[in-house]
Amino acid sequence: VPFPAPAGGAFALLDLRERVDDEAGALRFLEAALDRGVSLAPGGAFGTGFGRFARLCFTATPLDRLDEGLTRLLPLL
Repeated sequence: VPFPAPAGGAFALLDLRERVDDEAGALRFLEAALDRGVSLAPGGAFGTGFGRFARLCFTATPLDRLDEGLTRLLPLL
């Protein structure tokens, strides 16, 4: 999934535009991620034009747990 390299901060915005048709599709993706034990925030909450993005916080969890979460997301991508 493409994502702009973070210039700073504690999160990355995952670009789901090639995988979902609309913001509702992005929310379904977030629900599927939750079913796999991974919590992401809807991109639309962070500004206009980000409805088909998901926010991934990468500093609030140990590196091994981040790796596990990303591994759990792979089947959805």
